[in-house]
Order: sequence, then structure tokens, then C-alpha cells
Amino acid sequence: MVSSNITNRSTKRRPTLSAIANRVGCSKAVASTVINNSKGNTIVSDSLRKRVEEAALEIGYVPNFASRSLARKSTRMLGVYIPPGIWTGVGMMYEGRILRGIERTCQDKNYDILLINAAGSHNSENCIQKIAEQQVDGTLLVHVRANTPGLQQILESSRNIVAVDYNEPEPVKLDAVSFDNAAALMMAVEHLVKLGHSRIAYINPAILNPSPDSIARQNSFLASMKTFNLPVTAPFSGQEKSLGYKTAFQSAVEYALSLGAEKMPTAFVAYNDLLALETMHVLADKGLDVPGKVSIVGIDDSPFCSFARPQLTSIKHPLEQMGQQAVFMLLEKIEKINIDGLEDNDCGRRSIFQPELVLRGTTAQAYNG
Repeated sequence: MVSSNITNRSTKRRPTLSAIANRVGCSKAVASTVINNSKGNTIVSDSLRKRVEEAALEIGYVPNFASRSLARKSTRMLGVYIPPGIWTGVGMMYEGRILRGIERTCQDKNYDILLINAAGSHNSENCIQKIAEQQVDGTLLVHVRANTPGLQQILESSRNIVAVDYNEPEPVKLDAVSFDNAAALMMAVEHLVKLGHSRIAYINPAILNPSPDSIARQNSFLASMKTFNLPVTAPFSGQEKSLGYKTAFQSAVEYALSLGAEKMPTAFVAYNDLLALETMHVLADKGLDVPGKVSIVGIDDSPFCSFARPQLTSIKHPLEQMGQQAVFMLLEKIEKINIDGLEDNDCGRRSIFQPELVLRGTTAQAYNG
């Protein structure tokens, strides 16, 4: 005789809105209004709202996301699209600072994030498809360019789009948060001029396809030097396009240092903090004191600045605040709140953040010895 042991498993049902309503003694419509925080015709007193919320907590009710989204016609989710490209991705400090601002603001506004990371991918079509399928209420585009693959498809898929750190010079019908790169370079040069520097070199990254912000910073440096009637004393590493990134940058710095005492730069402005720190390393290898003999200014005001010895003077690029502002702009679009008299279907608004000089230990009066 074969005996079998059968274990009776209790099938515990998931708590429902009806269970909450029965527990409180109200209608299901009232329970739904409170739980979904909806704005319908059902008026709920504060005391009744509190009882419903307490009942939901006691029985462990968890709202059904799909049903709630269908009822609201909203997912309470924002997409964050990081395009393909070199030196991009969620693991990079640059994008990470923008994402920090986006994340904190979304948490405050009770929105979730769908991270759509095409960085490093040769095929971004799947990422773009998620946006086109309306799986999110709106999308934030991080540091996209006019030639970003699939950008036009993204723009055609939804009106609820805001670009953050978008620095294309040509006007595009796209709401964006930008940074005044030209003002940043002018601020750096002006600071050094006030310290008595007249021989100032600019170090730009050596890349074949320079970004709009790279071009804007280089052009602003040239314009700033012209404004102060100063000569350009060293080549940009960006001109050495046949060389690798680090080799080109090092060759530019070493060339500037080989010009002799009367022509050698007494100060460098770097495209970003990383290049500024690498410039400091080259100067240290050559036995040149910073800031005793050579001053250096970076751009971004990244955490790297405080790690350097001496700490790096930099121009603040407020990436976290820009991420926050992008979320505010996107939510205003989603909630159809007009800004500055613009209609809901208008695009092309631009919020431009200004630079700020952060003084630390790498700039001093020009060396005349």
C-alpha cells in the first residue's frame, strides 16, 4: 500500500480595495480615491482618509501598478536616455552627477526612473523603442547632440521630452537645460589676467569629432585672449588629431613648456578637471611648482578637485542642479502647466546655467622670476 502525504498549502489572497472598504465601512470608490490619490468626484474627509490609509497598512495592501497606471493614464515613471558615445555611461562621473540630481527630484515628486542606457551600445534601437512605446510619462535626454543616433525618432515619439546639458548652438525645437560654456572660459581667463598672467595656454581634448561644448570652450578661449589683447602661446591638443588622447595632450603641454622662459605659459586653462589634473602631473614631472611657477584652472568643479594637492581651482559646472531643473521642466510639460505664457505644445525653451569660479590652491600671482 502506497501512502502519500499531501501538504495543504493555504492560498493567501492578495489584499484588495474591497477588503479595505469592508474593514473601514466605506465604499470601494472612497478606498480607491484615497489609495490612488486621485482627483475625482468623490470627496473624502481627512479623518476617513486616515482610516483608509491605516487599514491598507494593516492588511498589507500593495497597489497594482498596471491598474493604477491605466486608471490614471500615467505610469509615474520618467525615462532617462543616455545616448551612445565615447566616455559616456551611467558609471561615468559626468553622467552620474546629472543622474543624482534627476533621481533626488524624482523621489521628491514620487516618480520612478526607467534608465535607458545606450552608452557603449552599437544598437540603440531597442532603447529608443521603449520611449516610442510610451512606457514612460516623459523622457530626459542626457547630453545628446544634434547627430545622436535616433534623436529625430525620439522627438517624433513624444512631446514630453527635455534635454539636459544640451549645448548645440543651432536652435532645435526641444526644451533643454544648458550650460554657458563660453562664459565659463571667459571667467577662467579673466581670473588669470587679474592675477597678472599674460601667457595663458588652453588644453583641449584630442578627439576627431569634438562636441559642441568643446568647440564653444575653445572658441571662447580665443575670443577671451583677443579681448584682453593677449597672444595664444601654445597649440591645442585637439589639433593633434593623428595622435592618441593622452599622447596629444602631453605633447601640447610639453611643447608649451619648451618655448623658453620668455614665451612659456605661466598659466593653463583646461577643458575639464581631468585634463587639468593630468597637466599638473606633467608639470610635476618637469619640476615646475603649482601655483608657484604655473597656475592651472579646470572646468566642472568635480570631486577630483579636492583630491589634488594642491586642490584644483575650477569653474563650477552645476550638473546635479541641471538634472534637477530638467525634471522640473519635464513635469511642468507633463502636467500641462504653462511657463512664461507658452502654450502646452510649444517647445524650444532653454534654461541656461551660469558658471561660478571656485577658488582653491592652483592659481596665484604670475611668476616673473
